[in-house]
Amino acid sequence: MLRVTAKGKTKNANTVRLVLEGQLRGDWCAMLEQVCHEFLGQGVVVTMDMSGVSYVDDRGVRLLKEQLASRTTIIGCNMFVQALIERKPVVEQEY
Repeated sequence: MLRVTAKGKTKNANTVRLVLEGQLRGDWCAMLEQVCHEFLGQGVVVTMDMSGVSYVDDRGVRLLKEQLASRTTIIGCNMFVQALIERKPVVEQEY
């Protein structure tokens, strides 16, 4: 389960902090993607606070990478998740 709470968004504010709690995995990734898409589509600057996230699967890592490319800021993520986000894909080569 993933809980997303939007903080700091008012009618005239152009920033929002999404506080995430739980596990970023499976179908919850689609829900978070939808929330981010709605804010970004309105020109709102999105910051994701990951300090309450206990688990991220491969789909969640892909979503986080996509959100970073969309100018979303990610804060409060643990070192393991940060390493997964920053990891370059491994390309197998034939020798």
